[in-house]
Formats: sequence, C-alpha cells, structure tokens
Amino acid sequence: MDPAFLFYLSLAAVILLLVVFGLIFLLPRLLNNLRGRGGGWNRLAEHFPADRQPPGTVFLKQTIQVGSVAYKNCATVAPAAAGLYLAVQIPLFSRLTPLLIPWESIQGQREGSLYWKKTVTLSIGSPEIGTVTLFQDLYEKIDGLRNVG
Repeated sequence: MDPAFLFYLSLAAVILLLVVFGLIFLLPRLLNNLRGRGGGWNRLAEHFPADRQPPGTVFLKQTIQVGSVAYKNCATVAPAAAGLYLAVQIPLFSRLTPLLIPWESIQGQREGSLYWKKTVTLSIGSPEIGTVTLFQDLYEKIDGLRNVG
C-alpha cells in the first residue's frame, strides 16, 4: 500500500473519532449550558422568577455571564424598584425563565474581566445561590438608575 494513502486513511480515522467524541460528549454539555442548566440560571430562576418585564429603562442585547456561562449580545437587563431584571432570548433554543433579583439579594460584588473588558460580578443570595457578571459600564448605569429609583 501507498504510504500516503495510509497517512490520509489514519488522518480520516482520527478526524472521525474527534467528531464522534464531540457529538457524544460536548454537544449535550453545550445544550445544557444554553438551556441554563450549566451556569446556574435555572437555580436563580427557582428563587427569583419574573412574570413580566418591569417598566422603565431597558438595556437590550447586552452580554452577561451567569455562573460560568456567558450570554453574548442576547440579554435584556432592566433595573427597577423591585430589583434587577434579566432575560435571555437565545435563537433556536427555548427561552430561559426571566429573573427579577431583589436588590437586597445582591450580597456582594467583585471586579473581574470578560472579553478583555472590566466587569462586576454580583453575588446573589446568602448563602450564595449564584453569580451574575455585568460589564462595568453597564453596572454603573444600572447602579445610577437604582439609586434614583
């Protein structure tokens, strides 16, 4: 047999194994993350479900992170008197339950970074139920509106 043929045959076998591995192990994990199970969205939704979006200022197409899962350019964020409203609409997937986190449930914050931008990570609940990370400029706008409302 030709050595080049054997090389390409073994390369094809390795690629096939990687594709099968991805389908079996990685795809279900990705789908769980998109449905809110991986990062803690569902855990927050058990404690802080929102039935509707509160009136007032709304920031559309924001990037947020809940736990370890980032929702890039698909989040709605709205500060209200009752708390911080968060909703995510992911195309082609079921909609996650919107959240309304009361201000008194935000127990702490710490600085960090996401996509090379400064962020503020909010600790939700005591003991901590989950975390929500917002870009610092969005957090400052929300905090300013929170103090007004």
